[in-house]
Amino acid sequence: METFRTEEEQVEALKRWWQENGTSTLIAIALAVAVSFGWRFWQDTQQAQKEAAAVVYQDLLTLMSAPELDNSQRATAATLINQLSDEYGGTGYDQLAALASARLAMDAGEFDKAAEALLLLKSQKLSVELAALVNLRLAKVQFAQQDYASALTTLSDDMQKFAAQAAELRGDILAAQGDNAAAGEAYSEAQSLSAEDEMLRPSPLLRIKIESVSSATAGENA
Repeated sequence: METFRTEEEQVEALKRWWQENGTSTLIAIALAVAVSFGWRFWQDTQQAQKEAAAVVYQDLLTLMSAPELDNSQRATAATLINQLSDEYGGTGYDQLAALASARLAMDAGEFDKAAEALLLLKSQKLSVELAALVNLRLAKVQFAQQDYASALTTLSDDMQKFAAQAAELRGDILAAQGDNAAAGEAYSEAQSLSAEDEMLRPSPLLRIKIESVSSATAGENA
């Protein structure tokens, strides 16, 4: 390392260094500031988008909490769904909007449209719980279409916290196929899973379903 004997030599060395490296140093600093500012701006924009999307989605949830929607409410729901899909892609709320869209189609008896929306959503990268919910909804649509084999295949995936509902739906499908013994086992599984989850309300019809398939099984074995 160069040894400086006087302060003047140090100053002259600093001037030479600055002449050789000053411009590139300023550019590097400017770039670092720009990147930092850009990153913070991007984060703030993303957060603002998510907050705005949350407000729209809450309006959609409130609207769709009604037991049955009239034509005006359905039109409003469709508008909110389109807004979430078009303006807030990538926030996660666009995926929830697609789920709501499938429900609207299902409620209207448009099973093919509902299945198409759910299959498209299923092809995306989803959280494990949302993927389970999509599978549950898709199986319900397939059951309504009387596509029992596809519905059972869909329910074979990991259903996460929807396992009790999935087991009951599997029982419905098996009962529709005439396999009352297997349906009874599925219903019993649903009952057990519901009892294990303090946050889950058992289906009020589950006991009736269990008794129905039990009677049918007893009749078959008589």
